[in-house]
Amino acid sequence: MSGSPNSSYTAHPFEQGITHDAATSRGWELTGGKPTSIRIAIDGDAPDPMLRAGLQTHSEGLCAFG
Repeated sequence: MSGSPNSSYTAHPFEQGITHDAATSRGWELTGGKPTSIRIAIDGDAPDPMLRAGLQTHSEGLCAFG
C-alpha cells in the first residue's frame, strides 16, 4: 500500500463533442467564452480525410482548416 489517496478517473466522452470536455469548457470560460471557430493551420501534407472528418465531428463544426 502506497499511502497515496485514491482518485477516480473519468474519461472524456469524446463522442459527445468538444464542448463536453470540462477542461476545454473551463478554459473558454476563463478566456472570454467559446470561440466561433478554431483555426487549424496545415503545415505540410493535407490531413487524411478521415482525420479531418473526425476533427470536424468532434469539434462540433468549430474547426476551420486553412
